Amino acid sequence: MLANTLTTLFSYIISRTAILVTILIIFERVTRIKIPTKYRFIALSIGVVVYFPARMLFYSDYLLDIALLYFLAVKFGNLSKGTWLRWFYAFYPKVMFELPARFLVFNIFSIFYPNIVNSNDELLLSLVTCLQCLGAIFINELILRIMRVDFKRLFEITDQTVIHSIIRPTIITLGLYSFIQWLSYNLTYLSLIPRDLAMDIRKYLSLIFMVSVPVFIASLNQKMTSHLELVLLKQKEKELRHLTNYSHEIERLYRDIRSFRHDYANVLASLRYGIEHNDMGSVRQTFEEVTAGSANFLQSDHFEIGNLSLIRDDAIKSIFSAKLSQAAESGIQVKVEIPEEVGRPNLAPLDFIRLLSILLDNAIEGAVESNDRELQVSYFKYQRNTVLIIENSMSHQDINLAGLYERGNSSKGLDRGWGLANVREILSSYPHTNIKTSTRPGRFQQILEMG
Repeated sequence: MLANTLTTLFSYIISRTAILVTILIIFERVTRIKIPTKYRFIALSIGVVVYFPARMLFYSDYLLDIALLYFLAVKFGNLSKGTWLRWFYAFYPKVMFELPARFLVFNIFSIFYPNIVNSNDELLLSLVTCLQCLGAIFINELILRIMRVDFKRLFEITDQTVIHSIIRPTIITLGLYSFIQWLSYNLTYLSLIPRDLAMDIRKYLSLIFMVSVPVFIASLNQKMTSHLELVLLKQKEKELRHLTNYSHEIERLYRDIRSFRHDYANVLASLRYGIEHNDMGSVRQTFEEVTAGSANFLQSDHFEIGNLSLIRDDAIKSIFSAKLSQAAESGIQVKVEIPEEVGRPNLAPLDFIRLLSILLDNAIEGAVESNDRELQVSYFKYQRNTVLIIENSMSHQDINLAGLYERGNSSKGLDRGWGLANVREILSSYPHTNIKTSTRPGRFQQILEMG
């Protein structure tokens, strides 16, 4: 009796652990989140120990697995794009294990062993569970590769409305499948329907959703790809406008230099005449007027923007040009330091453009609200890193740096801190890139080091 109990317990632990490991593998594969070993062990322990109590409580073991996945998504995913994305990453791994597993049992294994569902053979059930786990991993991988789905690209979508419209139908489908599964167990448990009918419901449910879920995943992938292509197209159009503006700025700078050169020729002639006639008063007056005017001209923001010629990447140059021109038009004194030629850092182009836009927008907004109205930008290579330093004057004297990158937290007021939260989210995909934020009286500085 004791030997049979131990055998049953051991078989249960092996089967349950295999199922949980499979679900976690699918979770990590889909989200590309690497769960630390400690938390993986905690999740497995809770999933195994709490299974029977949860199953006895109206079969809430199904909800237990989803709750564990939701916790892992929140804890390690930096998923700050709302609840829908978190629920998607909680439901998808669970359902994408359940669907292939039940499909294999009801439609494949039952051909060779018709009574497999009602079998009490512990060894056979353990073997079937292992085959289910391998089958679920294989089928999920097959779906992702054939459809070329990359759910990580959901992070690139910044419009909350778009995220909801793309993900919501898939989550509703996954949730409906989970609810019907859970309901079929409880109706049997409450003796409201026969056990055989509940088994038929689960059998045909797995067959129907085995076809419909991939269709919804394909639709999600198509909508996600179309939206990102549209965003990329709009970004290209914006870059073209920025480059056009930059070329006009350079043309204006060239005209100013030609005019300045012509004026200088006249000034030199005037100085020569004063020197030849020994009129030192006239020479002194001319010199003082010229140096004063030259200083203002040479320190013009047009010359600062002209430094952008050292940037080799046209997209980055266009963003710099647009933002710095915007700053100059807002009455901000702009300083640009680019000591030598520099290109794009080792980041995805769209990611770096988003980072650059957010940081410059924040700096311009901070400078406009300050008394000094100053903005300094440095962009250069240092050893093997590309460094971006943005410093602006500010009116706020005390800023809580600890919570600055939390969504909704901002020094500018309630529900304004979305930009820096997006910065944190983008940088989470680049382990060799970090951002340092510092303040001193009247100044706010961001240093972005990209390895």
